[in-house]
Amino acid sequence: MAFCPNCNQKLRLTDVSQTCPHCGVNMRFFGYDERFYHDAKEAELSNARVHVFIRKMKAALIGSRLAVVRLVMAFLPAASLLTPVARAGVTFPFMSASSDFGILGLADGFQHGILHSFPALLSSVAEHSVIMLFASALGCFLLAALCAAAMLLTTLLNFINMKRAARANCVFALFGAAAVAVCAVLSVLIGSRAAFTGCVVDCAISFGWVIQIPVYLAFFIVNRTVLKDGLPVELDEGMAERVEISKKVRRGELRLEDLPQPVVETAETRKIQEEIEKAREEFREKKQKKEAAADA
Repeated sequence: MAFCPNCNQKLRLTDVSQTCPHCGVNMRFFGYDERFYHDAKEAELSNARVHVFIRKMKAALIGSRLAVVRLVMAFLPAASLLTPVARAGVTFPFMSASSDFGILGLADGFQHGILHSFPALLSSVAEHSVIMLFASALGCFLLAALCAAAMLLTTLLNFINMKRAARANCVFALFGAAAVAVCAVLSVLIGSRAAFTGCVVDCAISFGWVIQIPVYLAFFIVNRTVLKDGLPVELDEGMAERVEISKKVRRGELRLEDLPQPVVETAETRKIQEEIEKAREEFREKKQKKEAAADA
């Protein structure tokens, strides 16, 4: 059941007119000015939030040379992992296979069954220590790959919080570089121990770590620069103030009804107000001329 917005009297099903049968107020246009200004204030604050979001996204990704350099470099750690850190192989009496210790090499290792043989080798006392070193090297490489994926994702989403994203990228870059370095050292240890013990698993260091470690460290330097200097975000006049007011409205500290219209006065709003006043003045002059002509 509906009620009149003015007198709060209950309306019957037969009261289909837009005029209240009790107080006579036009219910369709009752409170129109209040609703209009409420919607105008809400639209102003909503537009400011969208404006700031888009400007922050632009600044974080392509807003400056530093941002563009970081965006491009975010893809390099993952790409550098295509180069092999080492070359591993397994030699059995009736089968031997080898594969590069990289992204493509891991897929090739699964295909040739190298990695599938490790659980059986772990049960061997003679091969156990070498296999554990190999598993540690593999874990370090996977950690470096995980850091590379995390750096790429964090860079693409860094507009959410640019400082935290830059700080996280610094941590990921250091962990990735350290993981690659440990993986290279373990590869050397595996190769030397396998040659000494005659283990069926062999490993020889390759050139990939020479590329990967500098890439991770370069990405760390770029993000350290972003964390120190920041990325400039250019906002139009009044947008930052509107976003702060919008946050207070959402938290319940302010009410839209208590805010002025416009919420934040800027040069643009003053120009619009001047144009409105000018149009009103022209309307008044035309009305006065018509009234004077009618009286004459």
